[in-house]
Amino acid sequence: MKLVSDFDGVWTFPDAEAEAQGEILDAMLLAALPESLRDRGRDWIARLPLNDADVVVSALGVNDVSSQTTAARFVRETEMLWAALREHTGARWAVISGLPPMHLLTAVPHPLRWYLGRYAAWLDAAIRRWAEEQGLGYLALQWASDPASLAEDGFHPGPALYPQWAERLTDLIVQRRADWTGAQ
Repeated sequence: MKLVSDFDGVWTFPDAEAEAQGEILDAMLLAALPESLRDRGRDWIARLPLNDADVVVSALGVNDVSSQTTAARFVRETEMLWAALREHTGARWAVISGLPPMHLLTAVPHPLRWYLGRYAAWLDAAIRRWAEEQGLGYLALQWASDPASLAEDGFHPGPALYPQWAERLTDLIVQRRADWTGAQ
């Protein structure tokens, strides 16, 4: 099983069952999209050198919190992104990563940190409901709740969190295989 990351390379997590069946799962981990996605998302995605994929993983929302995007708009834009990625990769399923626990960001002073955390929780609840309604996977990020695991900037995940995140994504994708393969 391979997850391609725009963070720092390729993470590989072998899955004995998938290897035994000769299956390979390619998933593009899209962690940061340019602001231009809102206006030119489909065109931008069409120009990307995307491979065919069975599963797409998205990690969005922090910029939407800081820009105060409404929950309806956040869900609508995620839905448009999923449609465009499905069209250009042939993906049959997606995992939507939830929003991180922004109330723990040490780079942000209180009470702003508390406010952003509450706003992130609101968007997170909306995107989780949407993912469930669509039959897509959802991975909560509340497990990343130790402020000491943040990067030095106090805002981004620290290096130890990315492999944990990838492992949790891998586990969810394998557990929910029937949702995207049609297998029983």
